[in-house]
Amino acid sequence: MIKSFVRSGLFAALAGVLALSFTAASASAERLPKLVGEAISILETKQNSGKPIPPRILQQARAVAFIEVTRGAFGFGGSGGDGVLLLRQANGSWSAPFAFGQNGASVGFQIGVDVQRYIYIFNTDQGWKPFVGDGHLNFEALARATAGPDSDSTVADSGLPPVDLYIYSVSNGVFAGAAIGGQSVGGEKGVNRAAYGTADAAKIFDPKTLIPDYTKPLYESLKKAGANKSWYNLGK
Repeated sequence: MIKSFVRSGLFAALAGVLALSFTAASASAERLPKLVGEAISILETKQNSGKPIPPRILQQARAVAFIEVTRGAFGFGGSGGDGVLLLRQANGSWSAPFAFGQNGASVGFQIGVDVQRYIYIFNTDQGWKPFVGDGHLNFEALARATAGPDSDSTVADSGLPPVDLYIYSVSNGVFAGAAIGGQSVGGEKGVNRAAYGTADAAKIFDPKTLIPDYTKPLYESLKKAGANKSWYNLGK
């Protein structure tokens, strides 16, 4: 009876582990479609506002990312979120969306919870590469960032982008400060592997990668925003 009890206990434990693994895998598989949907909402909200991103900014971007960050604190707190990054291909099109995460501690005394939505426009490879790393890296130490300009005339007057990254805030909350000040960033392996069968950024960004059908509205929104071609290699 004791052996039977032990066997049944081990079986139950194993079943529990398998169930949790299946749930985690299922959650990861569902995550990229949600992130893409959030990206579409973020971009369209910004472009339909009184201060849309100038087409020239998007046209000369090396990469673009969309993220929703939740910040919560009672005194000293933290923040975190995940989003998607698309790399500009050699032919001017956009790559498959790559899932990344961002997190960090809040600075200063704060009370409350808010959700911030951002668009990151990367002007250099130095800017976007930390976002696809294997581990979470301190972005603030790796690249320069500033708020993005709101008009094409400003861009024309200033010439080429002077910094690695332009940050556009799509929502206003109770927390102030830079979106990525003191934050660490890196690729979301589970989400990417569930969507593409690999977490390797080079493979996901490869032009031959078949892009999920549900991403089509995101490319169409980018095209509408003036971000050049919206060619994509749909397949999944």
